[in-house]
Amino acid sequence: MGILPFCNATAAERFCQSPKRTQTKRRTRYQGSRERRRRGYVFASGSVCSRRRFLSYVFSSAGVLLGQKAANAGATTTTKVPSLKDFLTEQMRGLHQFQLPNGARFVVLERSNTPTVSFISFVDAGAVDETDGKTGMAHFLEHLAFKGSRQIGTNNWAAESRLLCDLDRLYDKWHADPEAVHEQIMTLSREAEAFVDENAFGRLVQRNGGIGLNAATEADTTQYFYNLPANRTELWFALESERFRDPVFREFERERRVILEERLLRVDNDDVGKFLEEFLEVAFEKHPYRRPVIGYKEDIQRLVPADVRSFFREFYVPTRLTFVIVGDVKHQVIHDLAVRYFADLPGTGASRRQIPRYPREYSPQSPKHFQIDLASNPMCLVAYHVPPFQDPDTAALRVLSDMLDGGRLSRLYKLFIETGKASSANFSLGFPGDKYVNLGIFSALPIPGQDMQRIVDEWHTAAAHLQNPANITDKELERVRKRVRVSLLNAIMNNNEMAGLLGKFALMKGDARELFRFLDRLEAVRREDVSRVAALYLKPEHSITGFMV
Repeated sequence: MGILPFCNATAAERFCQSPKRTQTKRRTRYQGSRERRRRGYVFASGSVCSRRRFLSYVFSSAGVLLGQKAANAGATTTTKVPSLKDFLTEQMRGLHQFQLPNGARFVVLERSNTPTVSFISFVDAGAVDETDGKTGMAHFLEHLAFKGSRQIGTNNWAAESRLLCDLDRLYDKWHADPEAVHEQIMTLSREAEAFVDENAFGRLVQRNGGIGLNAATEADTTQYFYNLPANRTELWFALESERFRDPVFREFERERRVILEERLLRVDNDDVGKFLEEFLEVAFEKHPYRRPVIGYKEDIQRLVPADVRSFFREFYVPTRLTFVIVGDVKHQVIHDLAVRYFADLPGTGASRRQIPRYPREYSPQSPKHFQIDLASNPMCLVAYHVPPFQDPDTAALRVLSDMLDGGRLSRLYKLFIETGKASSANFSLGFPGDKYVNLGIFSALPIPGQDMQRIVDEWHTAAAHLQNPANITDKELERVRKRVRVSLLNAIMNNNEMAGLLGKFALMKGDARELFRFLDRLEAVRREDVSRVAALYLKPEHSITGFMV
């Protein structure tokens, strides 16, 4: 896993997220890599530093680059490039946070390097907040949240609303006897769809120069995001306030079919998906992390609109909403727009469900083992319970993770890839989420002919080796620190990724500024800290091992 959250998600981490759904033609990175290379950052001093120059600084021992040409002079001058610390300090000056009286929070980072803005709406609710028998609601709601409102997405609300009310009456009978009302529901659904203005939300964004309209449901949170030109900032406020104030969950049966097809593709017809789903059930016997984000098939088939509306009323309330805005904006303008569009957002917030938290020292009484026989390539997983993201040990665990799985110089690459024992060997944290006690996972795809138990044994030996600080060199620790700097820099210089990071820390730490302090904690990690967390959490007697053969 990447040293920072939201960076370099592994296959296991991606499994724990809903598929990101394309509403408009999207690109995975704003403006592409060439555009990012052209962008520079303007400091308070007036100096401009490009991404390439900062990367040069990150890898330089002195932190000073010489020989920069003066913009309007023939002579060569010496210019000191701001240090990474100075860069972060400069970014913090543009960071503003405020909370409306109803509890909705806003995080604003002012940047004028491009006339664009990245927006992410974070809902502090995900699959972990569902109840048994109604899994998949958070993901289902994410799909329906793009369907518009009474103003957006309909060409005749009066006619459509009558049919939707008739459908609700039929859905009231669904649980008692689905077969008895199925045909009527399908008929009325088709009639209601005649009044739907298809993808109206997405078209509004696209017509106004927006890109990247999408969403993701995870175990802990749900996120809605897109980019707009800076002069269309108020459009975002208008659209998002409609999404959270007055949603209409139209085309329910159509989205049910889409979600069932997603589950078929990602789980039911995918051996790795089946394996991971069973692995979670073994690793979390009581905690809701055991349930898949997409939901169980039988639950998806039973859900009705009233279930999703109930989830919306309980969790899509101001006290659980954090809106992150990064780009060419002024925080006072954002504050005024927030008051205008969100101050009257209804709902005071439901009491948080009592989700069981394993005690920090939680571990199985003895090692757990299970095997699933599938017609697939072999795979092995070894997992350990690790503390949530808010825990002080997080920084040391992130450094430990990068020592194990941080490129071609990492320990797992040398042990398993270079030796030809496995085609893939990884270690990741935060599976399936990290708000609560979660899993640190070693995973490997053995080369045909390799014994999986032997690979697991070698993994345990490698983990034990890290428990002695004498086995960690200063050179290795410095290599990881350089990766930390580069990972942070790459994320900070991309508006989308920066918005994701700020939202992560605002939700998990209560303050988006904790992102900048996190680097200090990572830099302060010593060899003894890495060895201590390796000894505390990576114990063979507390492991959960799964084989897919």
